[in-house]
Amino acid sequence: MAIELISEYNKNGILMQFPCYPGAYTRGETEEIAFSKAKQELFDYKKWADLTISQTDINIVKRVKAKDDLQINDADSEILLDSDRQRLSEGEFNRWIGLALLSANCVLKLYNSITDKHWVQLEKLRSSFLDKPPSTAYEMLLHIDVVSWYYTSRIGINESFNNGKLIENRVKCMDLLHNNYFTKPFQVFEVDGECWTETKILRRFIWHDRIHAKALYRHGLKMGMKTRELENPFFFNCPE
Repeated sequence: MAIELISEYNKNGILMQFPCYPGAYTRGETEEIAFSKAKQELFDYKKWADLTISQTDINIVKRVKAKDDLQINDADSEILLDSDRQRLSEGEFNRWIGLALLSANCVLKLYNSITDKHWVQLEKLRSSFLDKPPSTAYEMLLHIDVVSWYYTSRIGINESFNNGKLIENRVKCMDLLHNNYFTKPFQVFEVDGECWTETKILRRFIWHDRIHAKALYRHGLKMGMKTRELENPFFFNCPE
């Protein structure tokens, strides 16, 4: 049986995600470009998540048209996968919680290896769906962390977080989601025109980390660091 891939597209590009592997994604200007990266993404992901993925056939099982103003090229996404509409089994829920915690720790390990946290990547000083895209390693870390309150608020969990305390905030988020899983009925929330569930939030935490960790790793290379100097806990295959 082939591995499933969902393609979200509009005039700005293609974003593909693997429903069975939360956080695994690929993107490109065309579907052919995005799909050409799929096997490498799975190879990197399985090393990070310590998985055995024997099947290498990959099929695009669904193509979803995104809103025209969605900046797919900047990894903006509103998709609710079919798998997001279902509550995870307790075993899978705990595994995804573990992946979200692992992901945060990997981000921090990579960040700590960056020698100059405030070096500015000039090409990041551009417009995007973010008002001001993060252009330093420090800003990237803050951006990765700031989604803590945003994601949890999408399903009615309104808590405050101390931005910049990535691990502390991630543990708190996972505890809140754990409590939600065992005390609240599963439901789909619609907030500002986008649908959310606890399953989607877990996937989005891992996905958001992965997208910005790739940018952070490339940021280190662009500032002149060598691969032997950069921590690479995600096993990204990014050439110098």
